[in-house]
Amino acid sequence: MDYQNGDVKLIITKEGFDIDLKDNFVEMTSGFESAIFLSLFGGNEEDDYSEATNKNQFWGNNLQNNESGKYRSRTLKFINGSVANAQNLQLLEQNILLDLNWFIEENIADTVDVNCYIPAFNELKIEIKLLRDKKSLANSNYRLNWKAQ
Repeated sequence: MDYQNGDVKLIITKEGFDIDLKDNFVEMTSGFESAIFLSLFGGNEEDDYSEATNKNQFWGNNLQNNESGKYRSRTLKFINGSVANAQNLQLLEQNILLDLNWFIEENIADTVDVNCYIPAFNELKIEIKLLRDKKSLANSNYRLNWKAQ
């Protein structure tokens, strides 16, 4: 892949997320990985999606005219505000689907498949597949800590 084309590839770190370097170049991606990542983990944790916290939205949302293009990150807020258990896995999957629904609204994908697992204590694995006409557009997998405060 040409290192200068596409979107910047984002990786999960202990502090949140960062860019990755490969051969002294910023690693890029030509798919939807960055859009999926930012939809789930972008935004502002102080935004609870209500009118009262509209001012707490991610600053980049002010540049968006289309609601579906705004990052509200229900996923990150839910992970940080709930405990890892079977019931919350279902609620987490619902939040992920809400954060990724814009792929369907914008007619990019016709299906978003989400599977969440707890492979170990306080650990979370998220698997996401975007499909259009039953063909894969993107596969994103995340493994992170799930520790409610």
